[in-house]
Formats: sequence, C-alpha cells, structure tokens
Amino acid sequence: MRSGFISIVGKPNVGKSSLLNALIGKHVSIVSDKTETTRTSIVGVYNDPLHQLIFTDTPGFDKLNYLLNKRSDDIANSSILDADIVLYVVDRKYNSSDIKYIERLNKKIPTILVVNKIDQFLNENNVKDILNSYLEVYEFLEYYLVSTKEGIGISPLLESLKAKVKDTILYYPLDQITNLSFEGVISELVREQIMLNMSEEIPHQVAVLVESLEELDYGVYFSRVNIIIERKAHKGLIIGKNGTMIKKIRHFAERNIKKTLESDVKLELFVKVVEDWRSKKEILDKLGVY
Repeated sequence: MRSGFISIVGKPNVGKSSLLNALIGKHVSIVSDKTETTRTSIVGVYNDPLHQLIFTDTPGFDKLNYLLNKRSDDIANSSILDADIVLYVVDRKYNSSDIKYIERLNKKIPTILVVNKIDQFLNENNVKDILNSYLEVYEFLEYYLVSTKEGIGISPLLESLKAKVKDTILYYPLDQITNLSFEGVISELVREQIMLNMSEEIPHQVAVLVESLEELDYGVYFSRVNIIIERKAHKGLIIGKNGTMIKKIRHFAERNIKKTLESDVKLELFVKVVEDWRSKKEILDKLGVY
C-alpha cells in the first residue's frame, strides 16, 4: 500500500472541487459557478488495493474582508505546506492576479500544473498559450490538460499521482471517502443547492448548520437543518413564493445526499437571520472554519 497527501490549490472558480470529485469518483466537495464556494479544507479519499490518495480541496478567496475569509485563507496556506504533492489548477492564461497564488507555492514540494476546462477552449493553440504562460513563470514538475466536466485527462493524472506517493501508512479506513461527518456532508450539499439556485449576492451570506439528525430506520434518517443568513430581506427569497425555492433546494439536496452517503435523508429546512455571522467566532467554529 502506497499513500500520500495531495493539495488542490488555485484561484477561485477554476474547478478545484470538480477536480477532487472527478479524481475520487464521488461527489464530496460542492460545486457551483460562484466564487468562494469552498470555505474549509474538504478531504476526498481515493482507495484501490495498492494506493490511498488523500486529496484536499482548499478555499480560494480574493477578498479577506471577513473573519470567515481570513480563516479560510489560512487553511489554504497551511494545506500547501502539509502536502506531499500540490496540484495547481488554472483555467485561463496567466495574468497579474495569479502572482499572489503562485508566490504561495513551495518549491520544495512537487507541484503539478493542471489546466482545467479544456473542452471550452476554441482550439489547440489556445491551450498551448495558457500552458506556456504558466510554464514561463514557475517550474512545475509536470502538467496535465483536463476537463472535469467531460472526464478528459483524469485517468492519466490519477495514475501519475499513484506512482509518486511514497508513504506506507493507511491513513483512512478503506470505506471512508471524506473527512466530513455525516452531518457535514448534509450541510455542504444543502449549501450547494443554495449556491446553484440563488443570485450571486445571497450564497456568500449563507451558512448551513445541521441542528439534529435522527435515524428512523436502517439507512433512513431525518434531519433538521438551519440555513443562516445575514439579511432579513433574503429570507423570503430563499423560501420563495409559496415555498417553491426552499422545496427545490430540499429536493435536489436530498437526491445528492442519497448518492453520496447511500442513505435516505429526509430534510426539514429552516431559515434564520444572524447578522454579520461571517465575523462571529462561535458560528465559524460550528462550521469547522478554524
């Protein structure tokens, strides 16, 4: 058995969470087209008879204007230092906004460049331009061209990582796919549906906390979940006319929870207003953003 820790880093919205999900073949890290989706380190575990790869999906924040963002940024920095291998994910040509992210990379830690979303590029020259713009500014160990949406390039990247890990320790049980608790998965997948279905402003002001979880029967659970928002005006938007939006969030969250946890979880969702929660230590502690 060979094992190792691999951190997935990069700017916001380049597809870090999608890459983690594609590499382990499970939906454990939430995905949306909104920036700042990931708030804490989400671990996804890949297991086969000879390898255990522990992937960490790190937050990407442009602005550190809340305690939430500052704590999440610290998590991303420490994740790089703790890794055996780093995957630096990009989806467009290098520019000045990349500098602060490239500067965080540690030359002592092998770093692989991953160009994502290649299915969206017009031609081969576009891909080469993006690739070369990064190879000119940093000495990457190697590079891979992938599309997490289409599954392109995932298998070769996975095989390369298997060949590079050197530890001989089994860090997680073979049936464990994430560091998130049962409640943590519920919370994240409810938040994912809010990210996907609400306008740009609202998702950044939302936290999701599981209040209770009860097993009704073998593999069947009931969970009360609090959706925390900062503004009273947003409460009606999340609930929707005649409850249509919150019903939609619940429906798709329950579906994805079943796929990930292989259990039926019936949700009861509540919307609560907590002003300025992103700067409240007690809320962040409950969210696991330390």
